[in-house]
Amino acid sequence: MKKYGNYKCYIAQTPISDDKEMCIGACTKDTSKNIIMLIVVAKKGAETGCVQRFKGRTPKCYVSADTARKLQADDQAAVFMIFHELGHIVLGVSKRNKKDRNNKQHKISALNQGVVDPDELAADAFAAEYIGLEDSIKALEESRDTYFLSFQHKILPDKTMPAKAYQEMSLRIEALKALRENNKNKY
Repeated sequence: MKKYGNYKCYIAQTPISDDKEMCIGACTKDTSKNIIMLIVVAKKGAETGCVQRFKGRTPKCYVSADTARKLQADDQAAVFMIFHELGHIVLGVSKRNKKDRNNKQHKISALNQGVVDPDELAADAFAAEYIGLEDSIKALEESRDTYFLSFQHKILPDKTMPAKAYQEMSLRIEALKALRENNKNKY
């Protein structure tokens, strides 16, 4: 993968397995050889696209086998996701406790008021800084639309969450578009 600003993500071009966990890459900072984040293909059926911190270990960004293949092809939506997750790590953990961040009812209430988790917006801005605003907007739109289509024919115990996730991603896209307009007005 390419170098983005002062960050590099190295993605191995090895065959990807759908059924086993495997490390396929790492993100580093140019001025340091320290690994900031590992990129790991999750086992089939595992939750993907999330960063987990392990005490005393390097944070891992879990991706699906499909996303790993897209990373190997330098797909911008996949690159955006990696830099979004890297942003969470570089910018630090939110001061709100984990229980509040993961509370579905809290998220739904906030979304009903048009409010998106500030950590998500900050991670989006971080990614946009490195891969560009236009590419970030396109990548997030593609991710949102793909996510929505993946739930169209599934029966879910909580049918509101896909709709709320779609709404959240739409609000995040609008925030990036507003950032683009602010940048245009500066010059």
